[in-house]
Parts: sequence; structure tokens; C-alpha cells
Amino acid sequence: MRTGLLKTAAKLPYPVVVLTRTSPLITSFGVDHAMGGMLAAKHLIDSGHTRIGFIGVTSSSENKFIGFRQHLAERGFPLKESNCFDVKKEPDLVAFLKQCFEQPKPPTAFFCMNDVTADKLLRELQKQGISGIDVVGFDDSMTARLMAFSSIAQPINEMAYRGFEEMLLLVNAKGGKHGCFTSIRFPPRLVVR
Repeated sequence: MRTGLLKTAAKLPYPVVVLTRTSPLITSFGVDHAMGGMLAAKHLIDSGHTRIGFIGVTSSSENKFIGFRQHLAERGFPLKESNCFDVKKEPDLVAFLKQCFEQPKPPTAFFCMNDVTADKLLRELQKQGISGIDVVGFDDSMTARLMAFSSIAQPINEMAYRGFEEMLLLVNAKGGKHGCFTSIRFPPRLVVR
């Protein structure tokens, strides 16, 4: 969520609680995205993969990417730029996959920024006749369950409960602004399929 939008929300005459992202500017509950990236990297390395790719946002502010890349480097498997596809910068996943699998040693696994992207990747791999690629998504959505790929799960119920609980406290306090905000990052967990 953009800082400008958060500042605007913080100035509203009624309480606002943000879910799925954290910020020191407003009461918010989210998941530790860097830990999610780390869990994906750990799982893929522990599964025997040494050539791993990433599909998502590759900016220095994207915590999933940061946690993933950092854990790979710590374990001695630096992420190759040629195995990364930035969904914001590159329009053609098909061309990226073609380039990846023309390499002498192509990736054997990918971490995707969400389950929708993981599903899209798996469908494209299938179209190209490429099999045996391990994929980890993020969100543990119904898509991950139906397509049977591993995914990083967010504690959505717990975040929603805590957000609702905090909203009730703020409403009962008549939206009293005290300059302190609750901001909690919940740990994600890996669901292996």
C-alpha cells in the first residue's frame, strides 16, 4: 500500500485498520513476506534444487523477493538474473521460459509471488511440454489446492480476527488518535503438496 494512501487513511475522521500489509503509519496486520520468501527458498533447496528461478516483482522493496534471494545466497545458491522474471517490467512469460529452457542448465524449480502466477507458470510449462519443474506459490489459495502445488500460507483468519478486534477497540474509544498504532507481522507457513 502506498505511503500517500496510508497517510490519507490515517487522517480520516474514523478508525481504519489495514489487513495483509503492515505500516508504522496506521493500525495494520500482515504477514512476514520476507520470511515467506525464505521458507520457499529453504524448501526448494532442501528438496534438492540448485537451479532456482523467481517470477514476481524483483524490486529492492519487494520483501518476498528479498527473503527468497537472501536465503538462496546464504545457502550458496545465488539467484541468477537470467532465471528471474519481473511481472512489472517484462510482458512475455512465454519468451522468458523459452530463454530459460534454452540454457545448458535450466532452472528445475520456481518461486512465484502468488498462486495466480504459479498457476499461469504451470499452465505455460505444460503447453511447452516441460515437466518435472517444482513450483511454490504464495497465499495457499484454492488454486494451489486444486492444482496441487506447494504454497506459502498466510494466517488470514488470525489477521482478520485481530483486525476486527482492534477495530472494535478503536470504535469503542471513539476513534481516539493517540499517535501509537498496532502493527503486527504474522509468520507464514509452508504447505507442501
